[in-house]
Amino acid sequence: MTPKQAAYKLLRGYKLTRPTLDDLHAIISETGYDLIDYDPHNQTQAFKILADELELTPEILQQNAFTFSTGISHLLFIQEQLSTEEKRLALAHELGHIVCNHLQDPHRPSSVKDEYEANEFAHYLLHPSLAMRVISTLCRHSKLVIIAILIILTVIISSIVRQNQITRTKLYGEYYTTPSGKKYHKPGCSYIKDRTNLHRVTVEEIESGLYEPCKYCNIE
Repeated sequence: MTPKQAAYKLLRGYKLTRPTLDDLHAIISETGYDLIDYDPHNQTQAFKILADELELTPEILQQNAFTFSTGISHLLFIQEQLSTEEKRLALAHELGHIVCNHLQDPHRPSSVKDEYEANEFAHYLLHPSLAMRVISTLCRHSKLVIIAILIILTVIISSIVRQNQITRTKLYGEYYTTPSGKKYHKPGCSYIKDRTNLHRVTVEEIESGLYEPCKYCNIE
């Protein structure tokens, strides 16, 4: 799986269009990593103890963010003084290392390939294509999408039924009948001449078999 595919799979899975800092915190937590904010210039006593145990050098602590993974603990360190956007980028990059299964040891620098993949993952995670954003939005609002589709189908079906009804009630040419008559006639037929209570027949009425053509005016 490429870094792009991995990023898009994660976006679909979490139904995200543009992950916020809180979204990234939640995702990282679900990967099993503990997130640790620190200030390399103002370390607490507890952090100094942890840094000594992990043998984190001053050079390592100057990085914006880094991951540390052993068989027992999985940690992601990030400098607390970074801006929100800088933290988003740093966490997305480190998440790329985690998702792409890169070696998580700050004492051994990542390869150029690993860094490239982590950068590519972060790019597609934070800046997905329009199509990917649409897919994630549809996934997030799947129930609303289904309802909208059903409404549209109902409107279309109703329109078709209504149009069929209109078509069936269209006038059957210019033919007329009397209220009590059983035949339909042309306008000049002597049987209906000078009658004022004529009814113009429709296709539906003809198809019903209620009326026959008048043989006198040659309607066959």
